Amino acid sequence: MACNFCKSDLYIKTVQYTKPLLAPMTRAEELRQELLDLTGEVYLQIPNEYCAMCGEKITRTPKERGGEK
Repeated sequence: MACNFCKSDLYIKTVQYTKPLLAPMTRAEELRQELLDLTGEVYLQIPNEYCAMCGEKITRTPKERGGEK
């Protein structure tokens, strides 16, 4: 039986010391990079295979993981 947190994504807050090399494609990405310049904080998604709360193994299709289609 899966808990409420089994389907949620897991993020970690890190500090980024360098600027991205690519120019922003959209206004949203431009704002995200501007916020990164001001704070230096960025949230990265961690690929999780087990639920952080209950410890149950998470089975996802590649499409749900954002990988191959």
